[in-house]
Amino acid sequence: GIQAGMGGTGSGRKKAGGREAGKRSLPEGVAQGQEGGVQRTKQQKVGGDAAADQEEYVVDYIVSEALRNGKTCFEVKWKGFPAEANTWEPIEHLVGCEEYIDEFREQKKIRDAEFQQELAKKREEKAQRQREAAQAASAEAAARRVAEKEAAAAAAEGNKSAEASPKQRGEPSKKTSPWWQFGNKEGADEDYIHCNVMMDDGKGGFVLCDRKIKCKDGISGLRNHVESVHKREYARVLNEIKAAEASSKTPEKAAQLKLDALPKQSREHLHRLLARWIAKARRPQVLVEDETFVDFVREVSQGSYVPPDRRTLMKHVILLANEGRENLKKVAAKLQEQGIKGSAAIDIWGDDEVSLLGACLYFIDDEWNLREMLLAADPFETERHTGDNIKDRTAQILQEAGLGEAGDVTETLHAITCDNASNMIKGLVQDHVRLGCGAHTVQLSVKIGYKLTDIAATIVKMKGVSKFFRKSTGAMGVGGLHNCQVKLGLPKGKPPRSIDVRWSSQQTQFEWFLKNRDAVRNYHARHGAEAQRASEIYNIGLQMGDQDDRIILQMTAVMKPLQKWTVFIQGSTYPTICSILPSIYSVISGMAPTKPLLIDLGDDEDPYYIAVPDLHPDVRKARIAVYHDLLDRFVENIDPLQKRVWIISTFFHPSLKSFAFLEGCEFITNVSDLKSCALLELRSEWRKWKPKQPEAQLNLSDPGAGGSSAPALSLKSQYKAASGGAGMLGALLGRTSKPSVAGVTTQRDELQEYLDEPEVEDADVDILMWWKVHETKWPHLAKMVKQWLATPASSGGVERVFSAAGVFHGPLQKSAQGDTLEAELFAKFNVD
Repeated sequence: GIQAGMGGTGSGRKKAGGREAGKRSLPEGVAQGQEGGVQRTKQQKVGGDAAADQEEYVVDYIVSEALRNGKTCFEVKWKGFPAEANTWEPIEHLVGCEEYIDEFREQKKIRDAEFQQELAKKREEKAQRQREAAQAASAEAAARRVAEKEAAAAAAEGNKSAEASPKQRGEPSKKTSPWWQFGNKEGADEDYIHCNVMMDDGKGGFVLCDRKIKCKDGISGLRNHVESVHKREYARVLNEIKAAEASSKTPEKAAQLKLDALPKQSREHLHRLLARWIAKARRPQVLVEDETFVDFVREVSQGSYVPPDRRTLMKHVILLANEGRENLKKVAAKLQEQGIKGSAAIDIWGDDEVSLLGACLYFIDDEWNLREMLLAADPFETERHTGDNIKDRTAQILQEAGLGEAGDVTETLHAITCDNASNMIKGLVQDHVRLGCGAHTVQLSVKIGYKLTDIAATIVKMKGVSKFFRKSTGAMGVGGLHNCQVKLGLPKGKPPRSIDVRWSSQQTQFEWFLKNRDAVRNYHARHGAEAQRASEIYNIGLQMGDQDDRIILQMTAVMKPLQKWTVFIQGSTYPTICSILPSIYSVISGMAPTKPLLIDLGDDEDPYYIAVPDLHPDVRKARIAVYHDLLDRFVENIDPLQKRVWIISTFFHPSLKSFAFLEGCEFITNVSDLKSCALLELRSEWRKWKPKQPEAQLNLSDPGAGGSSAPALSLKSQYKAASGGAGMLGALLGRTSKPSVAGVTTQRDELQEYLDEPEVEDADVDILMWWKVHETKWPHLAKMVKQWLATPASSGGVERVFSAAGVFHGPLQKSAQGDTLEAELFAKFNVD
């Protein structure tokens, strides 16, 4: 018999001709075609035999074959049923139907062979049409050239006085073909042209094609090159040509196209502006592939301008980046010509598989504006971030920017500011004056206070609440919180995230919970069940108690001065190096453990003080720990060269040059002696800048006089020679021995005149504008001031570069490589 059904048996009978009919019978109630067919069942006859009353199904032919649920199945056409009743049956259900299957497969082979033959025929026809079109185009071009030659000969003979052609006048002829946009005549002779299409370099970036193509006989060579190599560009231009032809069928449209058509120069200018906007606004390059954006631009320009594709856009970004590099080299050359050194800030950034060594250059221009330029955003993912690699890469960056000769970049910069990582210190301290980032130094101190038990527990709760409202966005989540905020008259918003590498974000979170304490409590009271469920799912606790509120209030007050100080020294439009010493001394003095804690919430509430005994025990401990760590990092164990830079720079602040701020610092003793030491340090540096005096007027006993026969010393050796190894820094570190001031000259010079000038009372004076006004009065001193005041007190500028890199390397452009990011960053920061 033939077993042809699921759980059923065949009839065992054969059809005429000796071929089994593939019959199938199913017991009553069984759904036939469980592999996707339709149900067909027969009701059992009354009083009849069940097996005899089963319906028989006969295979007509096999329709198709496919793999379904991992099994080979066949679509079966059942005899006596329409095609809609076809079912898919696995091969094990078709025992005895092998002849049907073999017949189907033979027919399939025949159909496949016919299809391949038809496909090959169509391909050959297409190729033949392309060859005929190419031959026709070539013949047309040849005929056109012959006609042009004949016309030129006739014109030369019949009209000698006719106006000369553009070529005779030495001007380029007008090329209206759209294929000319892919050619560049620069660097090629008269008969050749270079392809300017940007190609994939196989590494996620782009490279210029720059193929040399013969163009003496017309555009066909360039067009054929684009067709064979740059298929995407070829298809785009063909579509534009077809669209233009379709639009120009009516006279009105043809006139409009002629009116709106942009010449190549104007189109390239718009491409450049678009690339500049994308870089400046930190937009992803894939924007030019967005159809709605392209339609918008086409509509606004009334069809006269279409944004370029991504490769063309990248070409213009690279051109902008090259312009930014040239601007950097011009600045470096001008600084060297003026005898002024710039300063830099350096840091390392990484995201997924991309890493950059970032550097910013700082200088004061002729108009006394503090300028910040990108010095480098060098791909750094292929090397280990060791001190030696950082040193070598920094030297390479400076050489490429024109700051220093090959093999010698020592002291090409006034100073370099970076964080306190050991690899950065090792890589930069050997060849340069290295300054620690003030913001990073404060962060190291602040983190000590956050580690205490009760404070750490409150921070964990705040992070848990923030995590909950980021994950719960409905009415039972952040929507419910917004309702509570509105009823309390608070602005709607969810808790900010705390980022470990930026301590100020933790302070921002403290301030948010301080203002939204009642809103969070009201939410918990109204949505306690939801909050409890979230606690179980996310392993967080939403219940903020009175102790948490107390800690939040007091820790916000403790860290607020440090937060304001950090924001201030990260500025890049005003000098910060001259204010870092007096400002941090003021902050440290205000954090003294014996002083009451000032609570200033702003808004309409009056400030008040909390006595030391009334502080939370862990807050009191945190305050003491941060205070002593700040003393250690900024007063007692600071690098001598760094302190020297801070001290000399402070003299150039017209309202701080008297060092009166030392009077209120209880941790500083013998203030008058320290001022004398500070003046010695200032004069030792001024010696390199003051104009040389005639030999007859030299005062060899004057430590500030020029003309010494001693050889020039490096910054480090000058510091030691001038201060006897300690000087003013030794006194600040607790060495109170009074230095000798014998031999200090009373001869007046630019520095002395500046020091004798009355101190400006307004501490918020515009320092650079003040020096701009007085530059003509003290030109040599002003030159020294330009170099010293340009030094950054933090690496905040590089952090802003990395923030832009993070946007460029966002979800829409995650495949961008380091070279692409570097080009985008140079276009953003170094091009006006």
